[in-house]
Amino acid sequence: MEALKTSKAVLFLRVISERAHSILVETKYLANGNRYSNARKLKTDLQMRVHAIEKGMSIGHLKEGFGNQKACLIIDDLRLYDSLGGDKSFTEECCGVLCQYVRFKNRVGQKVDDVESKLNAFIEESGCNPKEQGGIYQLNYREIYEKSQGMYPDVVSSRYAVRDFGSTPINMDMLRKALQIAEKTPSACNRQSWRVHVYSKDKASKIFQMQKGGVGFISNMQVAILICGDLQSYFLGEQNLLYVDGGLYGMNLMLALHYCGLACIPLTMGHKAGYIKKMKREMGLPENEMPVLLIGVGSYKNEFKAAVSYRYPYSQYTDFEE
Repeated sequence: MEALKTSKAVLFLRVISERAHSILVETKYLANGNRYSNARKLKTDLQMRVHAIEKGMSIGHLKEGFGNQKACLIIDDLRLYDSLGGDKSFTEECCGVLCQYVRFKNRVGQKVDDVESKLNAFIEESGCNPKEQGGIYQLNYREIYEKSQGMYPDVVSSRYAVRDFGSTPINMDMLRKALQIAEKTPSACNRQSWRVHVYSKDKASKIFQMQKGGVGFISNMQVAILICGDLQSYFLGEQNLLYVDGGLYGMNLMLALHYCGLACIPLTMGHKAGYIKKMKREMGLPENEMPVLLIGVGSYKNEFKAAVSYRYPYSQYTDFEE
């Protein structure tokens, strides 16, 4: 009996059985499928694309023409979303970001007449009232640093994903201190399965380019921190815990970096399996390690930009039950 429990052949069949259910559920609910006829799935797509507009405004060096085509396509899909009975509040949220985008482009001297006219026409026909949000914050490092040393709510609320990095070399001792602080991160049954790879110079540039999410600010990030989870630390049915534990560690580490005066940004490792395999091969990672999160680290400017990203109140997604 014990031999059957530990057999790789038996495990293979059990994994296939477990995954079969996941495949059916994911095929039904993942946002890829039928998103142009399903308002909830289209909302997911729009959330990502509108946030891309916010992110673009917070990059230090803005390219001419940034975002115009994307903004026009978003407006087209907002019209579709509206026709599918989508959430009016979300439509107003998106329009608020696009209004800020138009104002931002006008301030920096880039014309967006096509976006502005299209947006105004949609606002008028849909009757939506754009929320006053979106755009960028102009932040001061000294003020942010003082908050990062204060009470916990101030530490959390003063952390921003930075894309407008400074050029001052970072203090590697402070990076090590942040890693030491993150040692206290909880994990499933104290397995501490995270494997952390710190890259600098050529290796950092290589993984940033492969990740693809840092276009426009790669050159100003000085260190890449890749958080992986070790599959050997989990049993059948626990595979998702790898990403839970890695995510907990990643958030703790980002707050620790913030506390230590280092600017950082989380970069997703949500790529298809074939591309993840290629990245692991290029970076020399073992097969049993699964990438969870990439963190770009750099220095702060004295004055820097950060995206204004609307946060939903907890009451919108929280149920209290007795």
